[in-house]
Amino acid sequence: MRKEEWIDCGAIKMNNLHLYDAEVIEGVIAYCDNLQISPEKVWRNNITGEIFSVEDSYHTSQTAAFLTPENRFIEDIKHGLQSVSNKSYVNQDRSNFYYDDDIIYSNKNALEKYKESRILLIGAGPSSLETASVWKSNLTKYDFIWSCNHYYNPTFLNDVKVDLATLSNGVDLANPMLLERLEKDNTTVGFVTSVNRGGLSFENFTNNYGNDIFYFSTRYFGKIGSMSRLLVLATKLGAKHISFVGVDGALPPEEIFVKGTKNGVFRTGKEFSDSRSTDYYNLYKKHYVLLWDYILNNLGKDTTYCNYGASYKYNLTSQVTSERLAQSS
Repeated sequence: MRKEEWIDCGAIKMNNLHLYDAEVIEGVIAYCDNLQISPEKVWRNNITGEIFSVEDSYHTSQTAAFLTPENRFIEDIKHGLQSVSNKSYVNQDRSNFYYDDDIIYSNKNALEKYKESRILLIGAGPSSLETASVWKSNLTKYDFIWSCNHYYNPTFLNDVKVDLATLSNGVDLANPMLLERLEKDNTTVGFVTSVNRGGLSFENFTNNYGNDIFYFSTRYFGKIGSMSRLLVLATKLGAKHISFVGVDGALPPEEIFVKGTKNGVFRTGKEFSDSRSTDYYNLYKKHYVLLWDYILNNLGKDTTYCNYGASYKYNLTSQVTSERLAQSS
């Protein structure tokens, strides 16, 4: 039996469950009974023994990676279509929304250009700087460049035109560097609606920004950052190919404690806190496994991917294997 192993986790197909030892079988059955689900496949952390699957959601677990169960996203009171479109700051025509079981977004006309395109996503992980000479040499291969949050800070991105950026609550929307960069690049700006928004700076920005703005919510909402949602968004918009860099994941706890390694090349001096634990690292691994299982097997069956950050020592996606996911070195 060929086993699928990603990031210290093994896939267990339910029709092969009888081939495993009693401890594994009992754990899987208990997991399914507890959630009252009948999945075709589950994953098991080979170190901790935790069982999980793409059918987990916030409805049943605080460590889940999905806001709602499958087929319940649109109607969900807290995160669904009505919740998104009724938010006071989403002052856009509901007829220009797109929605399905995986994503909701406004201003769909402005996002149509990404269909069948080649997109490069640049995240804040160390690999975006470490491999800059590689991905920068290939910029002409891409139709669009996307990034997020504090991408306007590092000098190595000064010469990269960013076509689309999502901005989190941690970004100062009145920052002159940000505003100048957005105007220079004519950047489309996206805001996730699954977090609290508001305040004078947010209102001023959305009322006065001269380029396209869209609001969106993805059913996948793991703890691994903005780039995971951009991967889902680009896939759902029908991109033909998506390359990415700086989507690395957390460092193992021993590296954090011993070296105090800096995390994120978009903000100088930002460091891991001592609160990062083994449990936190295992959560990251779980959410990366679920992200790629979801994207490769549920969403992006016509899309190919390339991980420019694969050579970075702690890049978690480098441990994901698929014919449609290239690991660039």
